[in-house]
Amino acid sequence: MTKSKKKKIVIKNTDPVFTITGWFLCLLLPLLVYALFTAFILQKSIKINEKIGCISYNEIGSTNYMVTYNKEEYKPIEGWKYITNMIDNIKTSYKYEIHATSELDYIYSYSVTGKITYYDYIDENEILNETEETLLFNDKKYYSGSYLVLTEDYDLDYKDYFQKAKRYNQTTGVSSSAILELKFNINLDVSNKDYTDKDNLKRVFTLKIPLSGSTIKITKSDDLNDNGSMCNIRKIRISNTSLFITAMCSLGVIFICVILIVVELYKIINKDPYRNELNRILKNYDRLIVSGKYDIDEANYANVIYPNKFEELVDASINLSEPILFYDVKPNHECHFVIIDDGSLYKYRISRKELELQKVGVRK
Repeated sequence: MTKSKKKKIVIKNTDPVFTITGWFLCLLLPLLVYALFTAFILQKSIKINEKIGCISYNEIGSTNYMVTYNKEEYKPIEGWKYITNMIDNIKTSYKYEIHATSELDYIYSYSVTGKITYYDYIDENEILNETEETLLFNDKKYYSGSYLVLTEDYDLDYKDYFQKAKRYNQTTGVSSSAILELKFNINLDVSNKDYTDKDNLKRVFTLKIPLSGSTIKITKSDDLNDNGSMCNIRKIRISNTSLFITAMCSLGVIFICVILIVVELYKIINKDPYRNELNRILKNYDRLIVSGKYDIDEANYANVIYPNKFEELVDASINLSEPILFYDVKPNHECHFVIIDDGSLYKYRISRKELELQKVGVRK
C-alpha cells in the first residue's frame, strides 16, 4: 500500500439545524398560544348549562308548644322557666309550607322522634348515654299543586319522661342531667314533569326540653323562611355562529399541526441517524471490532488515513490482519474507529453533527 503524506480533515463545528428544543420553541409554543386563543373564542361562542326556565318556591316552617302547667295551659314566653314538679304535659305543634310559582309534584314523608341525652352532672360536655325512639311516623305520600302545607301536633307526657330520667340515675347510681330533643323531620322530593331539574329537601325542627333540675327552660329551633328554584338546563347552545365556525376551523388547524409535529418528533427521536449508523456497524462487523478507551495522538503517525466509508476500513482491517479499535469519544455524539499499522493510522469517525447536517441537506 502506498504511503501518503500526513493529512487531516477538519470538520466545521456547527450545531444541528433542528433539535427537540428547537421544535418546541419554534412550533409547539406558538401553537399553544394559538390553542388558548381558540379556546377563548370557543368559550365565547357557546353557552353551557344555560337556564332556560325556572320555577321558584318559598319555604316557611315553625315549631310551637304550650305547657300545661299546674292544670292550666301557658303559651311560651321568652326567658320563661317552669317548675318541673308542676308540669303536666307539653303540647307541641309543627307547621311546614312550600309555595311555588307553578304546579309541582311532591313526594313527602315526615316523623316525630325523641332523643334523650344523659350528660355528666359535673362535666356537661361529657355524654353518658343516648336513647332515641320514633314517636310518630307518616309514610310516603304523593301530592301535586302549587303549594303544600304540612301540620302535625304531638302531646308529650312530660311527667313520664321526667320519671324516666330519674330512674336512669337510680339504676346507674350516677348523677346526670338529661335533655329530651323532639325533632320534626321532613323528607320532601320536589319535581315537575316538564323540568329535568329536581330538589330533595330535608328539614328538621327541634324542641329541647330538660328533664332534670327544679326548673327548666324550653328552647326551640329558629323558624324557617327560605327560597329555592328548579330550572330547566340546556346542556349546550351555540350563541355566536361566526365565532363558533372560526373556533372549529382553528381546532382543525391545531389538530393537523399536532399530527405533523408528533410525526416529525417521532422521526427525530426514533429515527436517529447517529444511533442507526453506529448500531449498523457494530452489528454487521462485531467480529472485527474491539471496544475500549485509547490514548492516540495522531501527531505520532507519519500517515493518517481517513476512509470515506466504513467498509473501506473493514477492507484495511482484513488486508492488514489488524482489529478495528472502537472508542466512544462522546457518548451519543461522536465515536472513532481506528486501525494502527506500524507508522500508519486509519481513522473513521461518526459524528452526530455531520449526520444531522447531511440529513437536512447541509454539506461540508
